[in-house]
Amino acid sequence: VWLENNHTDLLGMKSEEEILQRFVLATLFYATQGEQWIENDGWLTPNDECDWDHSYCEDGSIVRLEVVFNKLKGTIPVELGLLTYLKKINLSDNSITGKIPSQLGSMGSLTSLYLDGNSLSGTIPSTLAFLTDLYHFQLASNKLEGEVPSFLGELSKLRFLELHNNDLSGFIPTEL
Repeated sequence: VWLENNHTDLLGMKSEEEILQRFVLATLFYATQGEQWIENDGWLTPNDECDWDHSYCEDGSIVRLEVVFNKLKGTIPVELGLLTYLKKINLSDNSITGKIPSQLGSMGSLTSLYLDGNSLSGTIPSTLAFLTDLYHFQLASNKLEGEVPSFLGELSKLRFLELHNNDLSGFIPTEL
């Protein structure tokens, strides 16, 4: 509704990918009380989404989303998984709650996922096994529970893993 009501003049000038990016970023903004963020310059404006604070693009596609220590409160929207060109997500040190969306497993380009320093709960989704290019994976200092997933050992490019300060059990796979 925000996109349709406030930016219909832009819809004809934007590609489907750009419209999708704006939609996903708007869902993140609303799901995490973006109006209360410390820095939210450009968000939900007609400006190019590549110029919005914390989003970084290559050739018009958002490849990095880094909203760190910015007072995000709420949940990670499942729609974030639609940004398949994203290489890096850093939402560290906020007040994000809820579960890690399983849809993040569809982000095949993702090399770095930083969700540490929040209040995420539940288990680590098995769909994250599809993140075969993942190199950095930080989930420390949350409220995650359950077994450390064995699929982590199958992520051959994974070099940095932080899981401390959670309620996880089991062992770190020996393949790491």
